[in-house]
Amino acid sequence: MRKVLGLVLVVLFGFTISAHAAESDNKGFYKKQRDNVKEYVDDRKQDNKQMAESLKGKTAEEKVTEWKEYKTKQNEANAKFKNSIHQENMKYLKERLAINKNLTDQQKVELSELFEKQYEERIVLRATQQDENVIFFEKVANEDTMTIEQKKEAIKAHFVEQKDAAQALLNRQKEIFKEESNKIKGENKLDTTNTLEKK
Repeated sequence: MRKVLGLVLVVLFGFTISAHAAESDNKGFYKKQRDNVKEYVDDRKQDNKQMAESLKGKTAEEKVTEWKEYKTKQNEANAKFKNSIHQENMKYLKERLAINKNLTDQQKVELSELFEKQYEERIVLRATQQDENVIFFEKVANEDTMTIEQKKEAIKAHFVEQKDAAQALLNRQKEIFKEESNKIKGENKLDTTNTLEKK
């Protein structure tokens, strides 16, 4: 009896340690990701300030031209950075899925494809928003009837609208992921029930 109890404790204790290690590993990975993103965003904010300073004293046309060139380069750099973060996330996801014994190979493929599809949706939205920004900024810059304050307010409203659209997409994607997750849990529960009934 003591041997059985000891074996159960070893198995449970070992499982608890590995579960805590996996949870700690997840937290460490995502903390590193958040830190990298924060550092990148802070650097871009500093770059923007420096660019704005360099435009002082230039004509409106020079400002628009130089800002457009700057933002085009920055958007390319942002796209590369986001892609590198995405590749790290996909690598980590696939590593985690590879050691997951509760999911079928098909379910693992479906989850990977869902993450990839959702990333692509966010990329398309961002590209669309960047194109909208160019058109919007040119329109506002060329609007002679607006004061500087009105232009600033229009730009703020434009960014709020874009932020709301991005948040709506993220919320929809979270719902889809939750539905997919519940579907997989249901399939696994059904599979376990069927297996138990056959025994």
